[in-house]
Amino acid sequence: MHDLSNPKRNCMRCMKNQDPVANIVQKQWLTLESDFNDFEDAIQYHTAIENDIPIIITRHLKDFKTAKIPVLTAKDYIELRN
Repeated sequence: MHDLSNPKRNCMRCMKNQDPVANIVQKQWLTLESDFNDFEDAIQYHTAIENDIPIIITRHLKDFKTAKIPVLTAKDYIELRN
């Protein structure tokens, strides 16, 4: 059972135990604390970082201005690969 009285402490404790629920909570926590304005963009970005995905492909480059990995449109990615 997860103690909801102190979510930050609970999240940190669960992460140490590799609790699958904690992994989801951790991503949500990172997204809420990030510079992203859009929750889904933040989830995508932090998932990419966590899984060593080297690039993000999106139609909305402006949503990833603070990204520390390359962000390209699909067209730019295809042109880069050719």
